[in-house]
Amino acid sequence: MRIAMKRNAAASSCEAIASGEVEDYTINVIADIPPTCDVANNLSASNATNNSITVSWSASANASSYDLDYRIAGGTWNTINTASTSYNLSGLISESTYEVKVLTICSFGNSGYSSTISATTSANPTCDVVNGLALNNATNNSLTASWSASTNASSYNLDYRATGGAWSTVNTASTSYNLSGLSAATTYEVKVSTVCSFGNSNYSNTVSATTSAEVAEYCPASGTSTSEWIEAVNIGNIVNVSGSNGGYGDFLSQTTSLELGSTSILTITPGFPYSWLFGYTTQPEFYSVWIDLNQDGDFNDANELRYISPNSTSSYAPFSVNITVPAEAALGETLMRVAMKRSSAANSCGNYSNGEVEDYTINIVSTLNGGARTAAFRTAELKSAVYPNPANQSTIIDLHIPASTGQVKMILMDLSGKVIASNEWASKSESQTIKEKIDVSTIPKGLYFMQITSENGNSQNHKLIVE
Repeated sequence: MRIAMKRNAAASSCEAIASGEVEDYTINVIADIPPTCDVANNLSASNATNNSITVSWSASANASSYDLDYRIAGGTWNTINTASTSYNLSGLISESTYEVKVLTICSFGNSGYSSTISATTSANPTCDVVNGLALNNATNNSLTASWSASTNASSYNLDYRATGGAWSTVNTASTSYNLSGLSAATTYEVKVSTVCSFGNSNYSNTVSATTSAEVAEYCPASGTSTSEWIEAVNIGNIVNVSGSNGGYGDFLSQTTSLELGSTSILTITPGFPYSWLFGYTTQPEFYSVWIDLNQDGDFNDANELRYISPNSTSSYAPFSVNITVPAEAALGETLMRVAMKRSSAANSCGNYSNGEVEDYTINIVSTLNGGARTAAFRTAELKSAVYPNPANQSTIIDLHIPASTGQVKMILMDLSGKVIASNEWASKSESQTIKEKIDVSTIPKGLYFMQITSENGNSQNHKLIVE
């Protein structure tokens, strides 16, 4: 190659130039070299899940895109074209080995395929069956279902029904659920399925529970008790020394069972103000006892007034009356109302001055546990006396226990209900007369209440003054 420079005119290729210069170079002329389309390198697989694998590789010179071929090992190839150097293969089958290779695509042609690599998807996550399903807190219209948390749960399907009925389903993200609006005294079945993002588990075992019976709403009744009150009530297993309750005492938590057709002894102890100077300030009182025999929530039905005083009494001494449960009474728990009112008999509902009302639960049963008791057992009369009274150092219990009365228990309580002394006597095949000395020398002066009860429901109540 020659390059010439000449003053005032162009030089020819071959001349001697007076004013200028010529330079010669060597040029090597070769044939045209085409660009390369490189094979993809560094192909790798990562982030394998139960249904996806991420594939990546290094960029190739002159690449315009890539064909990514993949298949389950030994299967048919599938091809995806992408301009990127990575791709997430999704929708794969769990626990399966996949083969992958990549082809570089250039504008002037394609490379050969890369080497083939393989990767395996993971197992599907588990959607565990619910464990620990339980039903608690039964009311007359609700049940609470609870269970242990399941792995991978996003929520739970809770199915419930009255036994034998159609299933209803509620969905909840919690591991407990309060089923409300249920029917009273009805058995419900419940089962739970775990809901996961990738599917649902099988149902748990079915559990069942029964709602409680509907609670009757009884009319309110109360009196005032500044001058008189019901000191104590005793019938069967109910032995309640309550003192003054401000006109009304709710003792529905205290219950006893009475047999159909049986007669039980109810002992009521009046309460009146007491002073050392004047003793008891008594009032003329009437007493009434109702039992809701048909469990319809009122005392308006025939024979539900089980006792009413024929006359007023002004005594502070405990007294006993017979309470009979008619053979046609409904079985189950119901309410017994005991009322005390000055000068006239109380109504079963309403408020009045000068008196008190107490409510108890009676469970009417066909037969008491252990079988029916004989008439002699139920009616054997327990007799007792306490003297001297008032007492100073000691007092004596003079007790007659009939042969058929069963075990006899005595408790001595202060006015708060705290037990000061107690004793019991076993039943014998013959009648017993017992004189038991009680030491009161160490207890504070005041008014005390003594209850003597027998297994057959007889009771004797005494007020004891310690001076």
